[in-house]
Amino acid sequence: MENMHMQITAFIQKSGAQYPCVLGRSAGKSEGNGEGLVLVMGADELKQTSKDHELFLQMLEARAREKGLEVELQGKAKATT
Repeated sequence: MENMHMQITAFIQKSGAQYPCVLGRSAGKSEGNGEGLVLVMGADELKQTSKDHELFLQMLEARAREKGLEVELQGKAKATT
């Protein structure tokens, strides 16, 4: 757990991201020194969605896909045809 915290802290400092933020991890990447971590949503995006849960979920899903990350949102109804 401490190693994960150190990886996240190093990534935040290196990337210049600000808290709060949402991070993801690319599949197949090394876990050393924060490698494989990806900034999915920054503080500004979180602020825009802070009062709209549905917008937050939509933006999270869209940003994750843009970054090449797979995301599965629990409890979200799947569209049927």
